[in-house]
Amino acid sequence: MKTTRTTNYIITEVFDALAHPSRLEILDLLRDGEACVCHIQAILDQRQSYISQHLNVLRHAGLVSSRKDGLRVYYQVSDAQLFQVIDGMKTFLQSTGKWQTEEVGDKNPRQPCACPQCTEKQSHIQIEVSHA
Repeated sequence: MKTTRTTNYIITEVFDALAHPSRLEILDLLRDGEACVCHIQAILDQRQSYISQHLNVLRHAGLVSSRKDGLRVYYQVSDAQLFQVIDGMKTFLQSTGKWQTEEVGDKNPRQPCACPQCTEKQSHIQIEVSHA
């Protein structure tokens, strides 16, 4: 018997990949563009192996892609239309009354990220402050 991947099967695979709060947090973080694993790790305050497992699920579903730069691996969303699906689900939940507003502010302050992306931003901020 030949097995074919139907459209519904593929859609199910994508929703399975989206069906975890940490993976949705990772995708939300990637809304602003690519990020290295260490950045995602610092922002979400999780172990590198935990982040990598979730990124692997997202990559396997075709939702994110990666590129390597030296020792760092950077991830980005494969297609920004994915956010239309996520935002559409939020709209749906709001319309059905199942949406619970997110709490403002972090209960646990996160560690500063030492990735090149954040380090460069911090040095630009310090330069701007010192020139002000």
